[in-house]
Amino acid sequence: MTWGHRVRSATVWCIATAILAGAAGMAPTQGQERLLRIGVQREIPRHLDPLDNQGRFQANIENVFEPLVYPHRDTWQIRGVLAEKWSVSPDGTRWTFTLRKGVTFHDGTPLTAKAVKLSHDYMMKIGRAQAVPLLREVVRDVRAVDDQTVEFIVEPREMPLLHRLTGLLIVSAKALDEHGSDPNWFANNAVGTGPYVVEEFRARDRMVLRRNEKWWGNPKPYFTRVVFLEIRESSAQALMTEKGELDLAYNLPPETLLKLEKDPKLRVIRKKGDRAVYIRMNNLHGPLAKKSLRQALAYAMDYAALLKAREFEISAPEGPVPAQYMGGWVPPDLVRRQDLARAKELLAQAGYKPGELTLDLYIHQAASVQITMAEIFQDSAKKIGANVKVTQIEIPTMLQRLRRYYTERDPRFAVDMFPLIRGPYVPHPYAYFSSYVKANFNNYMHYYNRRAEELFAVGFREAKEEEALKPWRRAVDMIVADQPDLWAYTEKRIIVMRRNLDGYYEHPIWFPETHVWSLRFK
Repeated sequence: MTWGHRVRSATVWCIATAILAGAAGMAPTQGQERLLRIGVQREIPRHLDPLDNQGRFQANIENVFEPLVYPHRDTWQIRGVLAEKWSVSPDGTRWTFTLRKGVTFHDGTPLTAKAVKLSHDYMMKIGRAQAVPLLREVVRDVRAVDDQTVEFIVEPREMPLLHRLTGLLIVSAKALDEHGSDPNWFANNAVGTGPYVVEEFRARDRMVLRRNEKWWGNPKPYFTRVVFLEIRESSAQALMTEKGELDLAYNLPPETLLKLEKDPKLRVIRKKGDRAVYIRMNNLHGPLAKKSLRQALAYAMDYAALLKAREFEISAPEGPVPAQYMGGWVPPDLVRRQDLARAKELLAQAGYKPGELTLDLYIHQAASVQITMAEIFQDSAKKIGANVKVTQIEIPTMLQRLRRYYTERDPRFAVDMFPLIRGPYVPHPYAYFSSYVKANFNNYMHYYNRRAEELFAVGFREAKEEEALKPWRRAVDMIVADQPDLWAYTEKRIIVMRRNLDGYYEHPIWFPETHVWSLRFK
């Protein structure tokens, strides 16, 4: 997806100061406005509808809207947000939630079971949010028992309902009653229960939030206003951060980080992220249906060269599932070091002589790290006598072709290889397992291991994480042995902030990077 450049450094800062006035990086005195300025590149939503947003776009508007439940700090365990408590019937088909009392929407109306039901039904109707397939797979009905009690009637499946519900944000019943047939209204108006209210919104440009003085939670947010500014030029974002015009910034260019790390007023956080990048290989049609050829390419890849070329942005691959979802475990047999002798041996085993094989690799044309990966992979394959043709393509065009191939299994729409960025569309290892489940829409390349799927199901039935990890690790070992993909790297998260900004927290398995209610100046 490519978006036009919208703002320049000076323009953005003029906008911010025209909207709000405040002292940069300084705790205000009593009665002053407390302003937080956040620079992002592509995280301003295209619209405000929480029931039609995805991934990190949703993370931004979770300052405004809230779910029933959410993952507890540093764990997969679920805690209540708008739901105070819940219970499940012995057969697992009926989940009953008691809503938190005293919660009001930004329009002054109370939180009710009707709002939960209408939010669910509206999201299913729109059908584009990431949570839709997760909920549609199991939820058969949602019933408002009374104002404070809502029931979900489900068909029990592997991943519990609670984790699936983390993506359902609750909207005012009054707003849904009055505007439920008008998606354009929800695109420009936000009526949630969260700690902030939208004061101004310009798609892909800026979002200004004002503290909700009637928020039910404690402690109350420190900042009275928060400005999200979309700054497409990373160099401009870095300059604004250095000049003190931003308090928090994401994804700054690597060449600026060493300089910013030396600035005593700033703190630079570099850590392994949650997005794994694979080169997906066609397991059904074409040459790559042979496991030995997939293994040959995996051994040919120069992982060390890729890490050296983009060391500020990526870390070593950890296989199908990032290690933080697997208790810190990395599959012991994962191929992540180049071995050209083994690669040539496997190429011959697959029935190819040097120079005989040509494969296509499609990559996102705007993704610079993917371009570097493709170039190194192309050069690595050449060293064992395999030719890789790299084509840059728009993501929507690629997805359209992949979905048609997944649905029809028609070789005319097949592709040899493409990169997949897999992030946690649900706060659970299932977000990654789903790429290898036969019936899941993410399994574009038709990989299937029946025993691995059985082990996934065994883990889902375990109540404790440590017990669930045992069968899941065995399943991942089996997938690694099949080499359906080339696991290339894991993205890093890079955050730069004012050194006196306190309370920043990033959940290891979810999207909280723009949750601002816990932040404050020291």
